[in-house]
Amino acid sequence: MERWEGLAKGAIGTWLYAGTSKSCNMPWTEYKIDIIISTLLSEGDMNQQEATDFVIQELGKHHQKNDIIQKLCESTSMNWNQAEKFILHVEAQHQGSIAAKQGPLITLMGVGTILIGFALSVFIIYETLQGVIIFFLRLPIPYLGNIIFFLAGIGMIVGGLRGIRDTLVQLWNS
Repeated sequence: MERWEGLAKGAIGTWLYAGTSKSCNMPWTEYKIDIIISTLLSEGDMNQQEATDFVIQELGKHHQKNDIIQKLCESTSMNWNQAEKFILHVEAQHQGSIAAKQGPLITLMGVGTILIGFALSVFIIYETLQGVIIFFLRLPIPYLGNIIFFLAGIGMIVGGLRGIRDTLVQLWNS
């Protein structure tokens, strides 16, 4: 039995990769992954559900993956590569839950970016209509700075809207 557990631990990277791959839709890969993860986690202090919940919670708080991997390695008998594959597996399986936890912060940042971009664009339009010429990088091209800062404001608006849209799409699809 120990021999088979050792083989399973050695092959976890390959099976986890197969299970999270978009092109591989075979249900038996998920079954093998769950068996391997259960084997690895049963030896440590944390069970599979606790480890999964821990990873979802930490990813939802925007913590670095390396910090999460380190905590998993300390709490279980996984090595670094196995913990990294486990996190990728959890991330692929629970995208909606993680997006729901990250959603409020990302939405707030998106709204802030939209407001700053709008304010920048309106300010540049106002200043340009007042006759203010903004030079950009000391280039002697009149109104170049006005155009670049206006486009930067528009880019901020578009980027903020896209970030909010992507967050809502992830929440909707979960």
